[in-house]
Amino acid sequence: MENNFLQLLDNVIGEFSDVKVSAMTGIERTRINRIRKGKFKIEFDELNKIISAFYVEKKDAQNLYDAYLYDKLGADKFKSRQIAKELLSDLSITTNIPQVKITNINLDLPESFGNSNDLAYFQSLASVRNAIIIILLKAQTNGEKIRIISKPDDSFLTSAVFTITSASPTLDIDHLYSLAAVDQIPSPLTYYITTAKDIYPIFMLNTNYKAYYNTSGYLTNELMPFHIITGQYSMSISADFTTAFLTNKHQVIELYSKVFDEKIKNSTSFISHIETVGDYLKHYCSIVQKTQSFMGNLFYSLDYEPCVLSYITKDELSMCIEKMKGQSDILKLISVFIDGFFETFKTNKQVSFFTKKGLHSFLETGKIAEIPEALGLVISPERRVEIISIILDKMKNHTGNKVFYMINENEFDPPMGLRFLGAGYKTDHVFVISNDKDGTRSILSLSNVNIVSIVFDFIESLPESNMVYSNDDAIAYIEDVLNNYK
Repeated sequence: MENNFLQLLDNVIGEFSDVKVSAMTGIERTRINRIRKGKFKIEFDELNKIISAFYVEKKDAQNLYDAYLYDKLGADKFKSRQIAKELLSDLSITTNIPQVKITNINLDLPESFGNSNDLAYFQSLASVRNAIIIILLKAQTNGEKIRIISKPDDSFLTSAVFTITSASPTLDIDHLYSLAAVDQIPSPLTYYITTAKDIYPIFMLNTNYKAYYNTSGYLTNELMPFHIITGQYSMSISADFTTAFLTNKHQVIELYSKVFDEKIKNSTSFISHIETVGDYLKHYCSIVQKTQSFMGNLFYSLDYEPCVLSYITKDELSMCIEKMKGQSDILKLISVFIDGFFETFKTNKQVSFFTKKGLHSFLETGKIAEIPEALGLVISPERRVEIISIILDKMKNHTGNKVFYMINENEFDPPMGLRFLGAGYKTDHVFVISNDKDGTRSILSLSNVNIVSIVFDFIESLPESNMVYSNDDAIAYIEDVLNNYK
């Protein structure tokens, strides 16, 4: 994309004089003149006034918004922002996929692959893909662990894993993504974000799927950069997926398994599996503890509902403790969470982004998405109105250290369980919470620094974009919701 904002702006304003544009928009005449000549950078609210005054069609308005951000952020950050939006918008796959029972799996190998020959050779995309699926299915049937080593941009292999997981969601898979160094790849942003987009759908279908990464790296020109190791087979696959070697030789399988396990020890997990309330509280406490060293800084949160937790009292949170008597480990974690939260987030400036759906959910249920339902915290109807009224007052008066923006879900619809907490540091977290059928939770924790920085750039740019409602529109909407609720 090239920087063509002034041309697009001129297409809208056309032959209208600066005086006429000023009268239509309320923007000072001399400022309009300098903006049109490229001497001044236009402000976002000024752009909105022009789009509104000239009744710009939605497609043309979007082109103007994109060109404005490209001009403001620069090429790299603009690209980062677009990639992050695509990633976050895609984190919403349904888990209600029919399960297919797999029975009587027969491994259809070449005739030459027998007791006297421990090596099979495949050539062509179709035959390699079929072999991958058969190997994975046979491992599932035999209850074997599956180990995979690959590059992030392995959509062919990922699609095969996704296909099998859709049918058999209990596959025990360890997947190690080997990330090349940034200077070895043409597009670091795309390279890293592709990994997150690949692992999330599989994770949502199969919580036995564990993804790791390291930067020792497989380069695209390596001969056999993809590997699958099961209990019975080791399969090496070429970079273009047109060639593969399969062996059932025990010594080879054992060697690859040992190499894989050693790599895992020096790797980092993409995913945190949170299966109990205790695990969830430990995860959240670790985030709170990491952010406590950044006191006095600006934090961004992207949540489902407004950040109502900032206005819950210690007494209300402590009610959780009364309901968990007899569970000393849980009680200790709750105390750490409450104390850490109030110490960190009550005193720091925080910018909170929230959705209309989250606003309605909190008012209707009194539940806070960040608090596990097992803890039993439900805010009374009166307090719900009081808290949202406080937030509304903050939006009207811009007072204190909390700033709120309402997301325009027509332009950006984040997944229900999305959580981002960050201040631009390497300890920031992006995580997605899925509420499972049995009341427990699973968390996809994107801990890679490169992915976090991409998401942070996106969130930091949200206030000056059409993906959040204007302050006036958000205030009017919340006032209407409160009136109807009362």
